[in-house]
Amino acid sequence: MRYVFLLFTLLTLNACSYTPETLQNAYHNLGKDYARELKQMASFNADEQARIDGFGVQIQQWHQQQQLPKYTQVFQALATSLKTQDAVPRDKLADFVDLLDGYPHFNEAREVNLHLATLAEKLKEEQYAQIATRLREGVADQEEYLLAMSPQKLQRQQVKSMNNFAAFVGVELSQEQLALVERHVAGLPDQRNDMITTHRQWTEGLIALLAKRGQADFPAQFARHMLDDSDARRLQQYAPAAAQENRQRVLVMLEELLASLSAQQKATLAGKLQSIADTFAGMVKPAQ
Repeated sequence: MRYVFLLFTLLTLNACSYTPETLQNAYHNLGKDYARELKQMASFNADEQARIDGFGVQIQQWHQQQQLPKYTQVFQALATSLKTQDAVPRDKLADFVDLLDGYPHFNEAREVNLHLATLAEKLKEEQYAQIATRLREGVADQEEYLLAMSPQKLQRQQVKSMNNFAAFVGVELSQEQLALVERHVAGLPDQRNDMITTHRQWTEGLIALLAKRGQADFPAQFARHMLDDSDARRLQQYAPAAAQENRQRVLVMLEELLASLSAQQKATLAGKLQSIADTFAGMVKPAQ
């Protein structure tokens, strides 16, 4: 399981409790945030910045067409299961965990990444050097952040993330339920070193690829490389046994936590999950 539950962060951003408007406002900034981060990588002129803003619009549209239907399906399945079966089957929980691990799935936007490659092909040497520096700084920042935490602090953050999401959807976890989460989190494999190693390897691979940006097959190579711009995907390839153990332990934790919920907690959770599914569905943009 990733150390930062990014989708939980999206859902709980700047709010103590869920509303459709909160989710809509956070979601509609995804493309703008994507473009802003790209523009911070190097000194781009006005035309280049406008193209990057265009990539932000493209990836937002791609996400609304290709990913939001999947998000809707996952949350709808959770809500329906709770309402009709009083539990959630393991396969539905697995879909939820996989969605969290892969969020926001921008690495899968092949056509957008091919368009981004057309900008990367024309990078000046100064811009290339700036990007290489920024990328390596990102690796160093991640390493510093992850290794500064003791195992105990890391576990507290994971428990806090779960508790924040529960509070966001109107479910107040009891002390016994928090203890259940704490017990399972304590058993999760610590993959911080694996995460740092795979991030560094991927980053150095990208820097080396950008150095060959004049080659004819660069766009296709770039899109293939960007497919691995995901901690979860890299960990599954680099340390599959630990990644699988982590996933199974999280699934067991969620199963036990759901089983521990009172009837009122389950009803509240089902209602909020249904609302989230409906909100995602309302933002889906049909493919043209």
